[in-house]
Amino acid sequence: MVMKNILKATDNGLGNGETPIFPIQIFKVKEGINYNPGDPNYDIYKETMKVSAKRLFPNYSFLDAPYNIQYYKEGHPETEVAYMGCRTRVIGNVYDPDREITYGRGNLSFTSINLPRLAILSNKNVDFFFEQLDRMCDLVVEQLLERFEIQCSKLVRNYPFLMGQGVWIDSEKLGPNDSVRDVLKHGSLTTGFIGLAECLKARAKALRSSDSK
Repeated sequence: MVMKNILKATDNGLGNGETPIFPIQIFKVKEGINYNPGDPNYDIYKETMKVSAKRLFPNYSFLDAPYNIQYYKEGHPETEVAYMGCRTRVIGNVYDPDREITYGRGNLSFTSINLPRLAILSNKNVDFFFEQLDRMCDLVVEQLLERFEIQCSKLVRNYPFLMGQGVWIDSEKLGPNDSVRDVLKHGSLTTGFIGLAECLKARAKALRSSDSK
């Protein structure tokens, strides 16, 4: 009932019919639950496709995909991958591979690359576009690591809810004046992007313009 009414509200839109951007909806899809005809919640999956075709939401998390199923353990919902839009994915844990779960973790920081801007700046030069994309990715990584160091310099008392209430893995073991560095290492840093469709459209327009000449 809850899911059906959330989808209904999303389909109807806001006061003047606008698409609601937040909260970002992620619909989990799994065989035996909602993926195939005959699954208990297949009707809801079909409804999400109708709404998403109109509103672009919800987004989808396919739990049986090879890059997700490797973490999944039956009966342990904490091993289901967590997403948010284009730039957050929480499941793998390079700091502690024995704790590849979503509970008690999160995305620390993210930066989105403006793809349409790079496409416009490249002015029909594909090689230049990818050179700038590589440069921008390197810049984002440096920026995220610098911000990570700033976050790690804080103490538990600087994060009274997340750390003081034991929301993050192992934070319950720390005192108010302890560093949060080892706790934050369970988190993730993300390079995101915006405007892929617009970027491709700008590229296609440039190609048509070049062909016409």
